[in-house]
This record gives sequence, structure tokens and C-alpha cells, in this order.
Amino acid sequence: MRIRSERSSVAWTAPLIVLSITIAGGCATKQQVTGLESSMAELRTRNDEIAGEIRSLKDLVQTEHELIMSAKADVLAEISGLREQIRLLENRLTERRDEAAFESGTLVEEGEITMPAPALETGQPSDAVGKGPDGGGGEKVGENRVAYDTAYLDMTRGNYPLAIDGFRSFIEGSGGSQLLDNAQYWIGECYYAQGDLRRAIEEFERVVDNYPEGNKIPSALFKIGKCFHEIGDTDSARQYFQTVINGYPRSDEANLAREYLVELGEPSGRR
Repeated sequence: MRIRSERSSVAWTAPLIVLSITIAGGCATKQQVTGLESSMAELRTRNDEIAGEIRSLKDLVQTEHELIMSAKADVLAEISGLREQIRLLENRLTERRDEAAFESGTLVEEGEITMPAPALETGQPSDAVGKGPDGGGGEKVGENRVAYDTAYLDMTRGNYPLAIDGFRSFIEGSGGSQLLDNAQYWIGECYYAQGDLRRAIEEFERVVDNYPEGNKIPSALFKIGKCFHEIGDTDSARQYFQTVINGYPRSDEANLAREYLVELGEPSGRR
């Protein structure tokens, strides 16, 4: 556009020079002056057309820029929505695993649910059926389990402060329960759901530190890495994702960690 403008300026200036010379020389005829004036008028018209084209191009560029920025915002919003869906699916997956574990009895602590005693030779069941080791000690255990289930229900309904209090009460009142690491993990999830990522990291770290043999270690390590990733601490995120892959290579969390490492620019997690 600058070249065209320069050419127009040259074209505009030339007739003026010729006109000045011819007039100065005293040899300009009326017909020549009229012709030069006509040329100048055409040049003015052409310059106006070029200026209009430039304005149109500027408007087009601005419109295209706005469309691109709008599309970018839509894509980012969609990515954010997909990440939220992934988080919800991860929680559901963890919940389903816990439910399956409860049903199979792998998370039932000693005395929490007592199995029927072997039938006597008479064919009648023992009177001890349904009682704890002390004939009634399972009552408090049952109350604690109700506290856990209530807190879990509060969490699924989005009542995170209530859920946190419930899980803490369960931890304080259930010394030997095999659900302690689960309760601590869900506390971390509650803070994560509220967007308090720093506090969530602290609570997930308690799972790793306090219950090293628990079944929630892979999930806690992965969520710590995810929290660091969302905070923007990519180095720490890589470290925790790699820890999950190295320590629990066949877990669902390891597969998710590999996907995040790819997103962070690494082809795949080291085995």
C-alpha cells in the first residue's frame, strides 16, 4: 500500500511540475491547462479510491483479528470444560473402585462387619452371629462407618465444608480403620473441588505420609501432580507424575500421568 501511495504522489506531483514549467515559460495554452486540471482531478479521485481501499482492508483485518480472538476464547473455554469433565470422571472412577472394594470386603476392617460363625453340630448358628469380638464392640465401629458415609454423601452433593468436618471426625474416632486413608484423600478432593489447590496438596501429602501402605497412594500422588500443574509449577508436576508412573506403572493414575506428561512436552513417561 505504501508503494501505491508513493506512486500516486509521484503521479500527482508530475502534472504540477509540468504546469508550473509551462506557465513559467509563458507557453501554456488554455487547452493545456484544462488538460492538466483534468488529470489532477482524476488523480484526486484515484487517491480517494486508494484511501477507501486501505480503510476497507484495515476494517477487514480488524474483523479477522476479532474472529480469531473469539475462536481462541471458545477453544480455551472448551478445553476448560473438558478438563472439568475429566476431573469428574476421575472422581467417579475412584468412587466406583471404592464401592467395588466395599462390596468385595477388601476395605472392611476387623470387627466392622463380622462374618457368621460356623454352624454347630446341631445345625444351629452360633449366638455370636452379628456381634463383634466383645459381643457388642461393633456398635461404635458401625457409628463411625455412618459418619464416613454421611461425609461422603455431603461431598458428592457439593457440601464440601460439611464433608471435610465429617471426614476429620471419622479419622479422629476410627483409630484402626482401613478407611482412614480414604477419608484423608477425600478431604484433599474437597479442597481441590473448592479451588484451594495449595491446601489440597497438603491434604494429599498427608495421605502419602500417614498411610504409605494405603490404597490411595497412587491417586494422592497423581492429584498432587495435577494441582502443581494447575498452579503452574510444571517441574513439580512432572516429578509427581513420574513418581506415579515409576511406582504404580499399571494403575489408571499412571495412564493419566503419562497423558499429562505428553501435554507438558514429554513424549511419554519413563518406565
